[in-house]
Amino acid sequence: RADQLPPGLEDRDLDALVEQVYSECCAIRPTSKQQALRLILGMGYSGPAAVAKWREIVEWRTAHGVDSIRQEQVEAIAAAGP
Repeated sequence: RADQLPPGLEDRDLDALVEQVYSECCAIRPTSKQQALRLILGMGYSGPAAVAKWREIVEWRTAHGVDSIRQEQVEAIAAAGP
């Protein structure tokens, strides 16, 4: 809603910005529209800054093996059973 945007940004089409950032971020690595919105909010409503931050996040996750850690945890939970 426009009345929830910071002063000076009331005329921005936040839905369109979310779609744009979502599309650009998914080209780097799949994400969600909710994550795209969080990036936009965290980066001061700047689309390019949000996409750049997503690129940094993906690079960090890759460098630190976050996906393999997550997969190991999923498998450990599944092996433990209910």
